[in-house]
Amino acid sequence: MVEIRRTLIGIERCPQCGVASPTLTYQSFFTDPYDQASIRPAWFIYRCESCGDLVAAKGEASITSLQSSTVNYLVNYTTYAERIIPEPITIDSNLPERPRTYLSQALSTIHAPDGAVMLAGSAIDAMLKIKGLKDGSVYARIEKAVEDGILTKDMSKWAHAVRLESNKPRHADLDEPHATKEQALLVLEFAKALGDFLFVLPARVAAGVKAAQELSPAET
Repeated sequence: MVEIRRTLIGIERCPQCGVASPTLTYQSFFTDPYDQASIRPAWFIYRCESCGDLVAAKGEASITSLQSSTVNYLVNYTTYAERIIPEPITIDSNLPERPRTYLSQALSTIHAPDGAVMLAGSAIDAMLKIKGLKDGSVYARIEKAVEDGILTKDMSKWAHAVRLESNKPRHADLDEPHATKEQALLVLEFAKALGDFLFVLPARVAAGVKAAQELSPAET
């Protein structure tokens, strides 16, 4: 859980730049001026000391105390964030070690988009190999994944887009040699979604089925 204090406590990486153990420092707060409740929802704004971008956290606050001395209030009072914007990107522990490592490195280098897209591409490559698709080019293996029912046709289009983005910096593309941060985030989003689809969701379903079986009487 993320604690709303003078700094945000409990966020592993900055949702904006991906830096590990970020220092997110309080800047301001906003609340509904027409809400008369003494305890009401509030948005707290923080600034990342690494990238300078802002992060918003929604929690509850005692408005009378908060307005009188915001900084002192946040030192002495703890509330927990119901929501963070942008939402922090996390890598699920159910993802196999190799793609998980690549994605973690991609997340930590989102401030260097060329490296991030190449690492995300390597994560997808590793996922395909774990699924038994080891022969030929990445293009051929993506197409084979569709034939084998591992990927849908639409997912393969997204996978090809990631492949092409990761190839641009790798081969020093003359027209678009560098990825933008926005492109890197989209590539990382797909690689994470693919990992969830191929590994994380099946693992959670299996865990849920096992738990249900343990709670239910054995069938006779």
